[in-house]
Amino acid sequence: MIHMEQNTIGVRELQRNFKKITNKALRGQAFVVVRNAKPVFNIIPALPRQKKYTLKDFKRLRFRGGEPDLSSRIDEVVYLGKSV
Repeated sequence: MIHMEQNTIGVRELQRNFKKITNKALRGQAFVVVRNAKPVFNIIPALPRQKKYTLKDFKRLRFRGGEPDLSSRIDEVVYLGKSV
C-alpha cells in the first residue's frame, strides 16, 4: 500500500488554489474536500508518480548513520574525490 499524505481543504480553498492543489496532487498528496465541515469528496492522485521534491522537503532530511560527522564525509567524497 502506498502512503499518501492527506490534507483537508474547503471547497472555497479548492476554487482559489486549484492550480497549487493540482500540483500537490501530482506530487502524491491526497485531499479531502469539505463543505460546512462535512466531507464532500476526495482528491487522490490518478497514478503513482515520482515525487518532485521541494526545498522544504530537503530541509526535513537528516542523516541517520552511525557516523556523527557523516555530512562532512559526504562532502569529502563528492567534492574532494576521496574514496569511501
